[in-house]
Amino acid sequence: MHTDKKNIIAVGLILLGICFAFFGFVQRTEDSSLGLPKENEAYQSVTLEDEAPPKKLERVTTIVAPKEKEPPVVENTPELYTTFIIEDKTFSVPFIEGESVFDVMTTAMKKDIFTFGGREFSGIGFFVDELNGKKAERGKNFILWVNGKKAVVGVSDYKLLKTDTISWTYENNY
Repeated sequence: MHTDKKNIIAVGLILLGICFAFFGFVQRTEDSSLGLPKENEAYQSVTLEDEAPPKKLERVTTIVAPKEKEPPVVENTPELYTTFIIEDKTFSVPFIEGESVFDVMTTAMKKDIFTFGGREFSGIGFFVDELNGKKAERGKNFILWVNGKKAVVGVSDYKLLKTDTISWTYENNY
């Protein structure tokens, strides 16, 4: 019985060896039939005149990303204009919908459309105290109006819509 076990083990090892040899041969055949090196290997091509075996080279992997659709072009050029009325003078100012009044006024000043000045207050935002060279005097302030109504938020917080008209009046403090 002991001999039967040895024979079974021997036959099993022989079959296992045959399988390894066969599958190894198939793998090498598949790689060579495609003209590709085995995994993790690269070979230098050799002409028939060379007697030396191919040299093993460092593996080089090139990854080509699939071509994607081109992203949509986002232009930051203003296509909209809003009207600013500052003490009976009307100014047309380019803007991008969603910008704050402060951002649009900054654009206007950079483009020499009109000037303004003021101070930034932490937690409140920017307070305008000068428009087109006129400074607010004691007891008076510049008041922001949006579409004919007194604004309930300041220039830093109000985001312009394409239909908005901005007005500034110079009024007595309350």
